[in-house]
Amino acid sequence: MDIFSALHQPAPILRTLHLRFDRKETHPVVSSALSSSIFASDAPQLREIFLLNVELPPQFPASFRRLESSMFSSFSTRRFPLEFVAFCPNLHDFVVYGKDMQLTPGSTPHNHDQNRNRLQRVLIVLKTGYHDALDAIGAAHIQDVGVGMGMTDHHGQFLDVLRHDGPLEMFIAIRNAGLLVEYRNVKSGLYRRFVAPRDMKPDAPLVAHYVKNTTLSSRVETFYTSTGLLSALNALHRLPECTLFGIGIDPGHGLYAQDMPVSVPKLRKLEIWGDEGHVDAGAVAAFIERCLTDIPIPLTVAFQSSLTVTGTLDGDRFILADPFSE
Repeated sequence: MDIFSALHQPAPILRTLHLRFDRKETHPVVSSALSSSIFASDAPQLREIFLLNVELPPQFPASFRRLESSMFSSFSTRRFPLEFVAFCPNLHDFVVYGKDMQLTPGSTPHNHDQNRNRLQRVLIVLKTGYHDALDAIGAAHIQDVGVGMGMTDHHGQFLDVLRHDGPLEMFIAIRNAGLLVEYRNVKSGLYRRFVAPRDMKPDAPLVAHYVKNTTLSSRVETFYTSTGLLSALNALHRLPECTLFGIGIDPGHGLYAQDMPVSVPKLRKLEIWGDEGHVDAGAVAAFIERCLTDIPIPLTVAFQSSLTVTGTLDGDRFILADPFSE
């Protein structure tokens, strides 16, 4: 029996469906591979699908109704399967990656509040279309949100980073490509990375979607950012496992209080980085008081040796460590 014939037969014990076509397949062949009556609408145990270069039919298959996990991928332009979120009431994992996917004009998920409460993981890696998709889904309320631009050789890392246990490092920084937010697994080296345009503000909604990833941030042990990007912390309310908090001094940007403090109950050390310049110890103490809550006292504070530190720290609340080099 060939694959196309099998797709028209009942599948009473099937739990996972992986249907793939390589890049050479033409669009008509890909489209014809999946019909609204796949498995004769009889696949009561089906819980997971992975469709690569397969277009969903206009009427979603009844056999997909009980899905809990779905992954869609395409190397050409496709319609973003937004309505699929509402079609599957038990769906908790929703992964889309590929080249270009666009929302159908005027499309919105039904029962929006219910969708965002039951979805646990939303990962979207697209060259275009990811911003509108996240806004439509309401991804800021989902535990694990990942966004990325374009297909790369590292998309497997993007999808697999959560499957590896162990602590994470988190970076919010400016690189040549733009504003970078990255979670990196200390043991495996796998990472989840989002790069935004350089002119995007650190507290922009799209950045907040990625920073406010409670599934990943709850595992962060080391956190690094810089004074020019502190507004990104408004979306990062808690780092329950973080022991090291590092801040780089950007020229023209001093330490200041963001709108929402970050709870860091296991923090052991605050490091202040900078190639050169002056840092006021009083400003550092004020930043800690206003911006980092639930911290153990006394807290160790260390400055990079290239910085000139003025003023002193309260010896009852802080331990001044020896300067460190890069």
